Amino acid sequence: MKKAMNKIYSMALLIMAGGALAGCSNDDDFAVSSTTPTGKGYTMTVDATKGSDITSKALADAGATLTATWEENDKVEVYSQDGTILYGTLLAQGSGATATLKGELTTVPGESETLLLKYLSDSYTSQDGTLTGNETSIDKTCAYATASVTVSKVSETEKTITTTSANFENQQAIVKFTLSDGTNAISASELVVKVGDDEYTATLASAASTVYVALPGFTNKDISLRATVGTTTYTYSRTGVSFYNGKFSRVNVKMSQAITGYSLADATVGMIVGSNGLAYNVTDKDNLPSGVNAVAVVAYVGTAGSVDTSSTSYKGLALALTDANNGNTCAWYTTNSGTCVSQNTDITIALGYKDGISCTNTLTSDGHTHAAAKAAKNYSVKAPSGTSGWFLPSIGQWNLIVNGLTSTTAAFPKGTGTTADYNLAASKFNSKITDAGGTALKNAYASYYWASTGAGAGTAWFYSTYYGRAYIAAKPNGNYVRACFAF
Repeated sequence: MKKAMNKIYSMALLIMAGGALAGCSNDDDFAVSSTTPTGKGYTMTVDATKGSDITSKALADAGATLTATWEENDKVEVYSQDGTILYGTLLAQGSGATATLKGELTTVPGESETLLLKYLSDSYTSQDGTLTGNETSIDKTCAYATASVTVSKVSETEKTITTTSANFENQQAIVKFTLSDGTNAISASELVVKVGDDEYTATLASAASTVYVALPGFTNKDISLRATVGTTTYTYSRTGVSFYNGKFSRVNVKMSQAITGYSLADATVGMIVGSNGLAYNVTDKDNLPSGVNAVAVVAYVGTAGSVDTSSTSYKGLALALTDANNGNTCAWYTTNSGTCVSQNTDITIALGYKDGISCTNTLTSDGHTHAAAKAAKNYSVKAPSGTSGWFLPSIGQWNLIVNGLTSTTAAFPKGTGTTADYNLAASKFNSKITDAGGTALKNAYASYYWASTGAGAGTAWFYSTYYGRAYIAAKPNGNYVRACFAF
């Protein structure tokens, strides 16, 4: 896998104070004239003239501003004030900075009624990354602007409607993204801008390094960009970004080539498992693809069927990056009695139990109140699809996890070394977790982690990082929980 650029450069935003798609100037003037009715409805004619800011459709990237002009037959819809009732449409009678808007209303408003004039709809789909020149350019699809007028006179004789003046105001931001890899321009066939949960996509007919995108204005939000460049994906993210309705912004984006993950079938111990079910090198933890989060560390890789008795295909175990149960201890079971799963006090026999999935399912089924198993199964981070889902590892699976992460069998479960030896093994164990961006298991006296394996009616097995061994404790005791999944 080609290693991606790790350095993400800062994004410089230039919000042009005077530039607007549909201007916000109070100098806009709408003069109204009478005309002979052409049908049964009432005709409204509006002379729409720009003020200091341009206020219409045909756009041009003119230096510090977006210059906009009307085009003949541009359509303006007339609505009731709340936007729920369509009264009719007006058409631009010519092109240029000033145009007459004329049309017949099928619903006659009352005098003093406020009307909403809407230019295009508030839709941001079908963008082609261009400002002008195509049927899917922003000026043809996304130049959403509105104005309000008040009816001052309705003439039944002339079938005309007279209104006050109006100012069109642009209801979205337009951003010109210039893309590079920090050294050279990169030409994208698609650019996706994600703001929170919303995405705005420009699909280009011809790949380009300059992409225009229209989107609703916002302040102080996190954004991410995803560009498709040939068969390669580039990404970028930034926090605290603001784009404003009616304003034009220029952004130079220095993007990083996205990481291509490995199939879990090819994963090795210590790799990160992403929320998309792919494995990544730990060196890429800060440069995962947009929308992908690290959820686990690969702790053991063996042969098919070696990690859990429920499946002949699972060959690996991945350990969660943080403790379950919000990092708090909990009981294995609330009483000192009950036989629910495989159990044995003989460590040699107990180590043969690799049945954490079935044990967890049993301990969380109806009628069972086994807190540790439930905490593992309900771990707050969603397990990737295609895996077993979270479960509480058996003591035999803890053995695989510890041996896998320490690359040794000396310290677990019945090593003959000193406490210092065990702590050294725990340090190696925890470094794999922290390298992957996780939180280390607690490595202090009485910092124990439950297994799903029982020992007797009132006891169960746990793993101690401090002593590097497996032990037995009373089921009501409070120990920590770290979930895992099989793959």
